This record gives sequence, C-alpha cells and structure tokens, in this order.
Amino acid sequence: MMKQSLLATVAIICAGAASAQSAWDGPYVGFAISTFSGQNSYDYDPIEEYDLTGRAFGGFAGYNWSASTLVLGGEIALSNGDVFEEDFEDRYEYNTLIDFKARVGYDAGRFMPYGLIGLSYGHFSVDSIDPVSATEALRREFDSFESGLLTGLGVDFSVNEQFRISAELVSRMFDFTPPSVANLRDIDGTVNSLSIRASYSF
Repeated sequence: MMKQSLLATVAIICAGAASAQSAWDGPYVGFAISTFSGQNSYDYDPIEEYDLTGRAFGGFAGYNWSASTLVLGGEIALSNGDVFEEDFEDRYEYNTLIDFKARVGYDAGRFMPYGLIGLSYGHFSVDSIDPVSATEALRREFDSFESGLLTGLGVDFSVNEQFRISAELVSRMFDFTPPSVANLRDIDGTVNSLSIRASYSF
C-alpha cells in the first residue's frame, strides 16, 4: 500500500513537472505592430548621418523547446512598411525586413523573458534626385536586400494555454556598399524596432 502511494506521488510530481516544462513548448504563429528608429551613416568625409523613423506590420512563426526552466526557440518574422530617413520619405527607406531569430528564454510561469540573436535581411531602396549645386543634381537609384546581425530582448505573457502577447525590442546592424550607379558611399545602418505582438500556440 505504501509502495503504491509512493508511486502515485512520484507520478503526480512527474506529471506536474512535465506540464510545467511543456507550458511554452510547440509551434506558434502571430502578428506584430512595430515602430522603428535608428540611423543610416554614409562614409563621406565628414560622415553623414540620418535618423530613421517609421512603422510596419508583420507576421511571425516559430517553435519552442523546454529544458527545465530554459526555453529554447527559433523564429522567422516578416515586417512590411516604411522605415525611412527623416525628411526623405519614399526616397531612402527600408520597406521589408525578414528576421531569423534564435531565442533563449526563462520560464517564469505565465511570463517568459528572453534574449535573441540572429540574421536580418533588409530591403533598402533609394530613388532620389539630389541637388549638389545650383546647376547640378545626382540621380540616386538603389534597390537590394542586404544582410546584417540582429540582437534583442523581449518578454512573453501567456494569456491562456493558446494565446500570448509580448513586447520585443530588436536592433539590426547592416553594413553594405551600394553599386557605383547609386552615387552613394558605404552605408552603416542601425534599424531598431519596438514591437507589440500577439500569437497563438498549437
């Protein structure tokens, strides 16, 4: 009788531990609303810097695995909108961002703070005629996906077993050289986003 009671107790404890461990496990999909900031820096002498601003909407999909209180995950996210140099809307802008993220989180019950690292692909386009003197102007055209590193922090909140909301801060670092026909110098781009996200887990 004592042996059966002990086995039953162990089974209950193991079931509870398994349930807690798997609370964040599995696939999920969702959508996000993001605001952007940052800066494009052009390698002229002296260096020219232009602040970035904008908004975007997007979607994401990922998968989480639990290991005790750690939650490991991978995610792909797509954002589409207008992230442009201030005062140069529709002329110098990132309009699509594709992020590949590796995430490490801490299972704190209904909350999961996490950090992330990964790669970002940004579609940067230029379509502008810029005056260089009273009688001369340069035509600048450039349209390409560029890659860079990303890092970030976030926190997930579990509303119930399926629905979650989260806030996420991501910084992307691009460093690329436009083609000579673009009449631009090397660009160091820092594209930051603050996103409010909602997701559904399966």
